[in-house]
Amino acid sequence: MKVVVNATPLIGLALINRLELLPALFEEVIIPRAVYEEVVVQGTSRAGAVALSHADWVQVKEPESAPTIEPLLLGLDAGELQVLLLARDLQPD
Repeated sequence: MKVVVNATPLIGLALINRLELLPALFEEVIIPRAVYEEVVVQGTSRAGAVALSHADWVQVKEPESAPTIEPLLLGLDAGELQVLLLARDLQPD
């Protein structure tokens, strides 16, 4: 089973040193580029940044489809919107 993960569960699992639960529970762990940027690049001193940057089990992907509405109008940040778009892209036809 595949999973597309947002920043909050990554940070939460990192805080309790349990990031390894994701690859244990899912065959593929996918995070959007915006989530990677938020957790690893912008959050260099925060929980999960180093562990996630070294995780060989995570796939960083860009959504294939573009949003049809401005994310802020939906109350979403870029990472949240990319999670939804990637999840939609990965749905079987």
